Amino acid sequence: MDLAPIAWVAAGMALAMGASELPRLAGHRAFSRYGVTADVLMSVCMAAMVCPATVGVFTSVGWWPILFVLAGVACAVAGARQAVRPDHRHGGAHWFQHAVACGAMVCMVLAMRAAHPVHAPTGMAMAKTVSGWAIACAVLAFYFMLSMAVTLWRQVVSEGSRSAEAVPMARIAMAGITAVMLLTMV
Repeated sequence: MDLAPIAWVAAGMALAMGASELPRLAGHRAFSRYGVTADVLMSVCMAAMVCPATVGVFTSVGWWPILFVLAGVACAVAGARQAVRPDHRHGGAHWFQHAVACGAMVCMVLAMRAAHPVHAPTGMAMAKTVSGWAIACAVLAFYFMLSMAVTLWRQVVSEGSRSAEAVPMARIAMAGITAVMLLTMV
C-alpha cells in the first residue's frame, strides 16, 4: 500500500498544528512559552519525519535518536519541576506528554532504520520482519489515542471543566497525528 498521500497530509497537518501554536509564543509567562516552543519544534520534527521528501534525514543521520532522548529527558525534568509547583493546575502533564512523544520519535527513527537499513528510505512503511518495533509502535499509538480520549473527556464531558480553558485542539490533533504515524509502522 502506498502511504505517500497519507504522509503528505500528515506532514501538512503537523505543520499547520505547529503554526497554530505560534500566536501563543507572545504569552506573558515564560514557562508557557517554553511549552509552546516545544509544541512547535515537535510539530516541525514530526512533519519532517513523515514527509516523503525529508524522511531520509531521520534514517541517514545517526544522532536523531540521541537528540530525541535528550529532549525527552529535558521534557520529563520540566514536567517534574512543574508538577511540584503549587500554582499549576495540571502539574507537568503537558511536559510528560512531550517526553512520551520524544520516546515515540526515537522508536519511529529506529524502526525506520531497522526496516530500511540501506540509506535509501522508502518512507513511513515498516517491513513485516521487524516485529519488536511494530509492537512498540502499536503500544505508543494506543497511548496517544488514549491521551486524545482523556483530553477530550476532561475538556468536554467532565463536570469539573465547565469553567476551564478552551479545548486544546492542537494538542489533540498532534496526538492523533503521532498515533497515525506510529500505526503506519505496524
